[in-house]
Amino acid sequence: MVFTESFTAEVMCRFLERIAGHFDHKVHLVVDGHSAHRSRKVRDWLAAHPDDAKLRFRTAREIDDRLKCLDR
Repeated sequence: MVFTESFTAEVMCRFLERIAGHFDHKVHLVVDGHSAHRSRKVRDWLAAHPDDAKLRFRTAREIDDRLKCLDR
């Protein structure tokens, strides 16, 4: 998904809606601690769609380290 505006909770919710619509099972997303990921709006969306998506929080460094491992 490409977006041209600032990354906000609203943008994250649109992304969750879009990705959830493409799968017939729960999607697990690894995210960092960005404020949009932790926002009340996103938490409310997740609570209203418990079978659609789950966010797995990791630090940006953990994510970066894991991605480096994939590049090898």
